[in-house]
Amino acid sequence: MARRAGARFVALGEPDYPLALRAIDSPPPLIAVKGKGDVLLKPMIAVVGSRNASAAGLTLTERLTHDFAAQNYAELYCRIRPCSRD
Repeated sequence: MARRAGARFVALGEPDYPLALRAIDSPPPLIAVKGKGDVLLKPMIAVVGSRNASAAGLTLTERLTHDFAAQNYAELYCRIRPCSRD
């Protein structure tokens, strides 16, 4: 199922597992990665979405993620459904 979605799984302890996640108190044992794996080597910013994000919240999130991406940060999304208007 993950492959059909263009994703793969990386387990804690594997070489591709992000160092920043390893350093937290309770790192997730398994993460799904979609896209280029080398993005895991970049500094990261976590984006936590809301089920009922307001228009202002979506606009602010859009601006913040754009600014962080311009600074070469990878965006780590932790959400139930996309924080997007599309």
